Amino acid sequence: MRLRERTVKDPFLSQVIKYFKAFGLAMGLFVVARLVYVLRFGGWDVVTGFAPDLLKAFAQGLRFDAQAVTYGFLPLVLLILPLMFTRSKAYLKFANRASVVWLTFAFFVFTTLLVCDQQFYAFFQSHINVLAFGLVEDDTSAVLTSMWTDHPVIRLVLLTITTVVVANIALRKIFSTETKRYTSNVLQSLGVFLGFALFVFVCLRGSLGTFPLQVKNASVSDNAFVNTVAPNGLFTFIKAAGAKDNTREKTDPAKLLAKFGYKSVGKASEVYFGENRGDDIVKTMFARTAKDSLLEVLKPNVVFVMMEGMGNHYIDFQSEKTNVLGRLDKHMKEDIVFRNFLSGQNGTIGSLERLAITAPFTPISSTPHRFKTFESSAAYPFSRAGYYSSFISGGYVGWRHLDEMLPKNYFDQAIGKSAILKDVEGSKENPTWGAYDQYLFDRIFMQLERGNGQPQFVFAQTTNNHTPYELPDDYKAYPIALPEDLKSVLVESEEMAVKCLTAYQYANDCLGAFMDQLKASPFAENTIVVATGDHNIRNLVNYDKYNDLMAKYGVPLYMYVPKKLREKLEVNTERFGSHKDIFPTVYNLALSDAEYFDAGVNLFGKAGQFDDFSLNSSYVGASDSVDNKQVEDRIKARQVLIEYYFNEKF
Repeated sequence: MRLRERTVKDPFLSQVIKYFKAFGLAMGLFVVARLVYVLRFGGWDVVTGFAPDLLKAFAQGLRFDAQAVTYGFLPLVLLILPLMFTRSKAYLKFANRASVVWLTFAFFVFTTLLVCDQQFYAFFQSHINVLAFGLVEDDTSAVLTSMWTDHPVIRLVLLTITTVVVANIALRKIFSTETKRYTSNVLQSLGVFLGFALFVFVCLRGSLGTFPLQVKNASVSDNAFVNTVAPNGLFTFIKAAGAKDNTREKTDPAKLLAKFGYKSVGKASEVYFGENRGDDIVKTMFARTAKDSLLEVLKPNVVFVMMEGMGNHYIDFQSEKTNVLGRLDKHMKEDIVFRNFLSGQNGTIGSLERLAITAPFTPISSTPHRFKTFESSAAYPFSRAGYYSSFISGGYVGWRHLDEMLPKNYFDQAIGKSAILKDVEGSKENPTWGAYDQYLFDRIFMQLERGNGQPQFVFAQTTNNHTPYELPDDYKAYPIALPEDLKSVLVESEEMAVKCLTAYQYANDCLGAFMDQLKASPFAENTIVVATGDHNIRNLVNYDKYNDLMAKYGVPLYMYVPKKLREKLEVNTERFGSHKDIFPTVYNLALSDAEYFDAGVNLFGKAGQFDDFSLNSSYVGASDSVDNKQVEDRIKARQVLIEYYFNEKF
C-alpha cells in the first residue's frame, strides 16, 4: 500500500531545520575567528606563501569547529527529540524559548573562548594550554593587572557583548514559534530522524575514520604556524582542562627522598653509582665522556630510530619462509645487535619520553612541564657539541604536543609527515599513520645530506607497523609462512597474524634499505645508526603460554658503528640492557669530553657488579650472576635520583 503524502505541520522537522540554521550561524563565528587569527598572527606572507596548506588547515578546522559546536548544541538536541512524539503547541513554544536562551549562552562561551584563545596566543605563541590555569597558582592580582595593561580588555569585552547580542537577535528570528508546513510521511520522518542522529554522532566524533578527531590532525604543513590554524579555542580549552588533571607539581624534596627510604641525594647516589657523589643533584646526575682526539676530528653523525612495534620475539622466527626482517637481515648479521634488551615503557609515548628527556613519569608532554627545558634531553650533549638536532616523525609532529616539547629541549627542528610529503619527491601517505616508513628514511638521509659539514643528530620515529597495518600498494612482501610453534599460541586469526608480520617486515625492510643506502655512501665512514623498538607487539600471542617476560617486553637494539670506531670496542651482546642505556652508550661512542645525564650505562664499557640488568616499567631482566636484591636497590635509587632532578626543575 502506498503511503500518502500529506502537508502537515511537522514540528520535529521544523526544529531540525532551525537547528541547522543555528549551527551554520555558529560555524560562521568560528570561521571568522580563524580568518582573523591567520591575518592577525600569520599575515599576508603566510597567506601567499602557504595558500594550499592554509586551505587544508581551514578544511581541518571545520572538523574541529563542527565538533565544538555540536557539543555546545547538545541540550538543543534534547529539546528537539520529544517533538518526534508530540505536536503540543505549549511544548514547542517552550522548546523555542529554551533554545534561544541556551544558544545565547553557548554563543557567549564560544565568543569568550575564541577571544581569550587569540589573546593567549598573542602572549604565549600557543593556543590555550595548561598554563592558562596558572591564574589560581600565581599571584592572581598581579596576573589580572598584567591582563589589564597588556590587553585591550574594554574593547574585547565590547566585541564579545556585540557578538552575543547580534547572535541573540539572529537566534530569536530563527526560533520563532511559526511552524511551516512540510510534505512528509512516516518513512520520511524516520529518515530525517536517522539522518539527524547520524550527523550529530559524526560531528561529536569529528571523524569517519578509524580514530576520532585528535589534536595531531591539525598538522597539515611543514610550517609551524599553519599547523596552529585548525584547532579552535573551545577545543584547546577542553584539552588544557584535561591535561591540568595530569599535572605533577613540585613536592618537598625531603618527602620525596623519604618516600624511597633515603635521607639524602648522596646516599641514593652511593647505591646507584657505587660512590657518594654528594647532595648537589646536578653534579650527581651528570657525567662526562672521555676526551678523544679521533672523535674531535670525526664528529660522527648519529641517527637514532625508534621503530614502532619492533619487538624481539618475532625475530626468532626469521627464515626464508618466514621473512620478518627483509633487507635488515644481513645488517643484523653484520652489525651489533643486543637481544637481552627491554623497552623502557610498553607504549609509544612512554618510551619516547624516556628516551628523549629521561622523563620519570609519562606523559609529561601533556602537562605544563612540556614547556620547560631539561638538560636530561637526549639532544643536550649534541647541542653543546655543535650538532644540529632533528626530530623526524613519520606521523603528525603535533602528536602528544611533541612539536611544543622537543624544541624546548635542544632539538633544532621537529618535523613530521607534512615535511616528509613536501620534501621527498613521490612520497605517499599512509591512510592512518602518516607518511610511509620508506619516505621517513628518505627524509633522514636527506637530513644527513643537508648537513654541509655540520654534524647531525637525528631522532626518528616510524609509525606504520600499527593496526590497521596499511602498506604501500607497490610493496612486494617477502614470504610469511606461519611456523607451527607460533600458530599454537596465536590469539588472533592466521590471516591477521600474516598481516601483522608483513607490516613488521615492511618496517624492518625500510630500515634495511636505509642501511644499504648509507653503507654505499660516504656517510658509512662517519655515521652511527641505532635502532630499537618502542615496545613489543602483544596483540598476536598469548605470552602466558611462553612464560617468558623477555619475549613479552623485549625489543632488539641494533647498532651500526663505523669501522674506525668499532675497532676499539669490546662488544658483549649477551649482556642485559634497556632503553636507559642507549644514549649513555651513544655519547661515549660519539662525543669527546661531553657532559650528559648519567641515568644508564655504557654497553661497551666495563660492566659493573650490578650493571647487567634490563629495566622495563613492568619487568626487570637480569643475568643469573646478578643479585636480585642489589638490582632492586639500584633501580629504586635511580628512580629517586631522576625524580629528584625533575622535581627541582618543576
